[in-house]
Amino acid sequence: MPTKDEEEQVRKMAKKLKKKRREAAAAAAEAEEASTGKKKKKNRDSDDGGDVSASDRKVKRSDNEAGKGLKHFVDSYNGLKAQKDDISAEITVVMAEAKAAGYAPKAVKEAAKLSLDSELEKKKEFDDLVGSYLSMLGVKPR
Repeated sequence: MPTKDEEEQVRKMAKKLKKKRREAAAAAAEAEEASTGKKKKKNRDSDDGGDVSASDRKVKRSDNEAGKGLKHFVDSYNGLKAQKDDISAEITVVMAEAKAAGYAPKAVKEAAKLSLDSELEKKKEFDDLVGSYLSMLGVKPR
């Protein structure tokens, strides 16, 4: 049975997670508005109306396209980083709930990791490899 302190800690962590989600959503909306505004600005500024050669226009166009491509990658990176932070916060809350319910978080993490079939196979292969190395050294495997 979780104590009142543990329950309060879980509530606080959940509250922080909700706040982070709201902040991330606001930041994403702000970034979207900023990127939309910048694109419109670039399109208006690209027409100089002056004496510009065809090669200069090509350079400006390729710089603009490169900038758009870079902007896309930066926005994607920032969005994924925000999602990663949200997921990390959610994992922290889940582990706090597991601890409050009387489970050892470290053991819960290991059980979750090993519950995947591929992880069990990898662990067995690794254990077999270690066993063969030990036998090469003349040490009895455990």
